[in-house]
Amino acid sequence: GVAVRVIEPNAAIPDMPDDVIIGDGTGDRALIAAGVEAAVGIIAGSDDDSNNLSILVTARQLNPELFVVIRQNESSNRELFRQSKADIVMEGSDVLSRKIRTLLTSPMTEDFLHLARAHDDQWAHRLADQLRAISPEVLPHVWSATIGHRDAHAVITAISEGEVVTINDLIRDHHDRDALLPMMVLMLENSRGAFCMPEPDTVLHIGDRLLFAGTAASHFRMQWNLQNEIALTWVRTGQSRPRTMIGRWLERKWSPVKPQQS
Repeated sequence: GVAVRVIEPNAAIPDMPDDVIIGDGTGDRALIAAGVEAAVGIIAGSDDDSNNLSILVTARQLNPELFVVIRQNESSNRELFRQSKADIVMEGSDVLSRKIRTLLTSPMTEDFLHLARAHDDQWAHRLADQLRAISPEVLPHVWSATIGHRDAHAVITAISEGEVVTINDLIRDHHDRDALLPMMVLMLENSRGAFCMPEPDTVLHIGDRLLFAGTAASHFRMQWNLQNEIALTWVRTGQSRPRTMIGRWLERKWSPVKPQQS
């Protein structure tokens, strides 16, 4: 297992373990006593933002290779925490608890974690690097969607009309179809099985279930590709879809007929 040492400023707390170090962690004495110089990581999780930033600075001076998780209590300090270069910034307890609740209660997340255990450490490190790249300041937002009428009206319409829709079509920015949204597909699940990190060119089918991770903004913007036929057509083809039923009928009527191969 992983050895953990706790630094606690309040010596009056009853029934503390014998190896708890009394101090606030802002100075080097308590951190050295806790073994920070040989540690792999540290969590600065007090309810005082100034103390947490001080812990980070002091700990990094003693061990520059530390993986640092830091708690941000006040939203007004966001820029300070962004500049801190912590590996993970924990937001206020209410925001964090909602994210963790979503993560833990989603059946697809449980399936993904089960599949992920079959991969090696190198795969896990690549995944962690990708998640940090798309959401460097806060924990990534995790959500799921089913290729069905409720979650993906535009995709269902396109598939029903014989069009091919891929994962790559969903993660494009409908404002700039050459740009990808800061998000990734963690898992694809369907009647054929469950697949971690499917390729972007994977073709989607009705009933497919997808697990995503990314920024909250990317979750919102991806809804355009899932639900809006005009946006989906644009990211797929670079062409604008007619907005009215008459326009679509004329488009089909006057579209060039593909010659048949003899």
